Amino acid sequence: MPVDRLLAAALGGVAIVSAVLARRRPAAARGGAWTTALALGAWLAARWVAAGHPPVFGTFETDLAQTLVLLLSGLWLARREGPAYLRGPLVVAALTFAHTFALRPEITPVTISEQSLWIDLHAVLAWVAWAAYFHALFLALAAPPEAPAPREGRALRALGLAFVAQSAMGFVGVYYATLLFARPWEWDPVQTLGLLSWLLCALCLHLRLFFGASLHRQRVFLAVVVVAFVVSAKLVMFLGSAQSFHVFELGSMAGPGPK
Repeated sequence: MPVDRLLAAALGGVAIVSAVLARRRPAAARGGAWTTALALGAWLAARWVAAGHPPVFGTFETDLAQTLVLLLSGLWLARREGPAYLRGPLVVAALTFAHTFALRPEITPVTISEQSLWIDLHAVLAWVAWAAYFHALFLALAAPPEAPAPREGRALRALGLAFVAQSAMGFVGVYYATLLFARPWEWDPVQTLGLLSWLLCALCLHLRLFFGASLHRQRVFLAVVVVAFVVSAKLVMFLGSAQSFHVFELGSMAGPGPK
């Protein structure tokens, strides 16, 4: 088994065990989250050195980078929410590590069209939106149904950050697509689902800010928002280059390999 597969399995195992221990052994959960985050950061740094470019390109790197941002921000929030809060981020981290087994772990060279700081910014904004959406959902699920509370306020700020990050990500993508293809929009599946999640997020915020509908009461709706965003982010690997101009990394899905 390649080293990358072993690392993904090991860190996924640490994450899921830490999530199980989060309720009864808070210190173990916090230690497991830090261990996973630090090991993942070192792993990404090693891949960065080997590739010669930041981990902003390739579906495998995307999974790792999103997980690192989610864990680090989860550890920051756990200072106020308590170590038990880490269960959600740790479970998502374990699932994302499992998802990497559907991908090719080989380092992907950057194409000419990807050699741009606009692409780097687009990727970083996507990581921020990924983490903020999940934190908004976790906080909304944990917030009491009654009147505004600090946790509800943090959930609202997380959702607002997700909306701003996704908006900026979309604007950067539209601008760079215009530079590359002289047209900003194609209605491909990734863009369409991304737009759907953005509109649903805007509606969720509208209901909270102007009609007082707490995010806890909207938790099912918010879960739909998060699912739409996750599907839009992970759909690329199932598409061909003829279906979406987001597909630059050909053969990203893991296969049986050469015979």
